Amino acid sequence: MRIELVDSIPRLPDKKNPPSDSSSRRRMAMPVLIALVFLIAGVFLVFHVQLLSGFRYMQPDSSDPRHVNYVLERNHQWFQGSRPNEGFWSPPFCYPWQNIGTQTDSMLGMQPFFSLWRIAGVSTETSYQLCSMSLLVGCFIAAWIFLRRGFSFGALAAAVGAFVFAFASPRSAQIGHIMLFAHYATPLAVLGLVLEFRDSRLDPRRWQWIWLFFVGLVVQLYSSIYLTWFLLLLLVLALAIALLLPPARSALIDSLGCKSRVWVAAAAFAGLASLPLITPYLRASRVLPGSSFAQVFVLLPQPESFLFAGYGNWIGNFTGLNQWQPIATLQYIWEQGLSPGFVTTILALAGLWIQRRKPFTQVCVGTAAIALLLMMRWPGGFTLWKWVFEVLPGANAIRGISRVVLLLLLIASYGVASTFAFMTKKWGVLPAVALALIVALEQGQTQMRYEKDEPRIRSMTIAQTIPEDCEVFFYTGLIGGPQEIVNNQLDAMWAGLITGIPTVNGYTSYQPPGWWEAVDGAMDFSPEPDALPNLAASLFRAGVTASSLCVVRIQFEGSRAVNSEVLSVPIS
Repeated sequence: MRIELVDSIPRLPDKKNPPSDSSSRRRMAMPVLIALVFLIAGVFLVFHVQLLSGFRYMQPDSSDPRHVNYVLERNHQWFQGSRPNEGFWSPPFCYPWQNIGTQTDSMLGMQPFFSLWRIAGVSTETSYQLCSMSLLVGCFIAAWIFLRRGFSFGALAAAVGAFVFAFASPRSAQIGHIMLFAHYATPLAVLGLVLEFRDSRLDPRRWQWIWLFFVGLVVQLYSSIYLTWFLLLLLVLALAIALLLPPARSALIDSLGCKSRVWVAAAAFAGLASLPLITPYLRASRVLPGSSFAQVFVLLPQPESFLFAGYGNWIGNFTGLNQWQPIATLQYIWEQGLSPGFVTTILALAGLWIQRRKPFTQVCVGTAAIALLLMMRWPGGFTLWKWVFEVLPGANAIRGISRVVLLLLLIASYGVASTFAFMTKKWGVLPAVALALIVALEQGQTQMRYEKDEPRIRSMTIAQTIPEDCEVFFYTGLIGGPQEIVNNQLDAMWAGLITGIPTVNGYTSYQPPGWWEAVDGAMDFSPEPDALPNLAASLFRAGVTASSLCVVRIQFEGSRAVNSEVLSVPIS
């Protein structure tokens, strides 16, 4: 018996008792209201620490979030014309090394979510917090449209599925890397493929779904290069599987034969639109060494990673699962929280089983299985990724391989929505609602936090200490704690952004060749006597034209400066 997974069967209107306008409006509003409930719940689950503190706290620590905030703020100032002497790809840190912007994500696709708050007069730190929330709202809405429009899932099923895509533990555990929240374009791109191959592949007048796919790819590229690289990899795997399945192969051939010009035009547009972003990164790749396989190997997902939902996960900590030795001893544990929860995983697998006869499901399951097989690090250290790493273009620039699970969340959301559609039809709404609460509870996280005003005050203090005639500065501080060096670099970068004076300090994904060798000896609060002259000589060789280097030293207790001095070191 075949079960159609829709919440209701369309019926002819009752001519004797036609529906009133008010009842029609209520029926139309109900799916939106249900989605809104899950959206609000998801935002609160992920950001409750920040919301309950009145935005006083940021999550999880003062390293990567401040770097992302810096890039967004500097981009915002550059687009406003406030930094006319800087190229877009050369922000004023790690000076005088150029094109530092190519050694991290450009975050251009995230920029509107940040700049709109800045234009409204919100402070840069609070704009960052609101940006991160807005990105997940975008993810939820895009996934909801994907499930409603692409598969006609009912209100509750689509809302729970979209909740899993946007707010599941594997994504919320990455709250320190909100570039991975910028995932709103992928569901829309995949929706384009679904609608093209399902509904309009033989209609030459229906070109919009092909364009939706390629425009979605471009927007995703500008939003997060990491996620786009994984998306392209999964699309290649999906294409290979589709060619092996007669129904999927037939749909693909029909569309390519009927609309070859549309496919070519849309692909050409995507390629040309991507060039302004890709070209600088390709140039940088010729200079940067990339990651070694040893660096990538320790970050590969392991079987036990799929039992771990993050070090702040409520259920994992309550049950003691997070203290289980195979999980507690995972390397780089903050990259290994790949489980959306036991119940959620079972629901996703059950939904995929229910939909197993559909070509879309078969392609998704095959793609996910091959991707995980390639990327897994098995007991004994065996992995197939070594061969992929050596052959696949761009693989040596991708370190956090476990982040592919964020792409697989879209498949999981489809599976979860399928299960809830089946349950709602078979057993009614109440059991489905009870199960939805369990799914939401499984995603609960409470992570580390820090007061956002403290580093801002430190940066302001450094900016006020820099002499007005300073042309380039280097900062070293003493604040203590495990992130001392990273915080020093970020404090200096923000001070440079405030004053407009470039800094030698820097913190990014990849440091430019020669930078670390130049600054290493000068990082200490009390460096060796020849460390600063050696730094100045290295800067001269790197192309600094200033006559002297301002060296700022400040000792902080919290955000209060207790000792400071400024030195002038000749550059020659």
